[in-house]
Amino acid sequence: MSAGFAKARPPVADPRIEKALVILRQQIDRPLRMDRLARECCLSKPQFYRLFRQTTGLTPARMLKLLRLQEALRLLTATTLPVKDIAVRAGFGDLSHFIRDFSAAHGVTPLGYRASARRTSMRVTLL
Repeated sequence: MSAGFAKARPPVADPRIEKALVILRQQIDRPLRMDRLARECCLSKPQFYRLFRQTTGLTPARMLKLLRLQEALRLLTATTLPVKDIAVRAGFGDLSHFIRDFSAAHGVTPLGYRASARRTSMRVTLL
C-alpha cells in the first residue's frame, strides 16, 4: 500500500469536517459536488475549503480522490470484479480516468497491481 493510505485514521478535531469525511466515504461511488458538501456541513464553500485543508492537510477533492483510490485498492485485492466495475464502484467517471489516476498514484495499472498482489499472496501462502 502506498503512503497516504494509513489503516488507522486519527480523529478529526472539527465535527463538521468529520461529518464531511463520513459523507465522502458513504457516497464514494456517486458524483459529489463540493458546494453541496459544504452546505451539509453548515459552512460556506470558502469556509469549508479552508477548514477542510487546515484540518486534513488536503483539499476536499484530493481527499475524495485518495478515498476512491483506496477503495479501488481494496476491491482489486478482495474481489474478482472486472476493472471496469471497480472503477464504477470506486466512483470514477470512466475507465480511462480510473486507469490514469491509479497508474499515476501507484506506478502500475490496476490489472498490474492485482496480478502483483496475487503473486505476493501466493508466495505467502506457499511459505
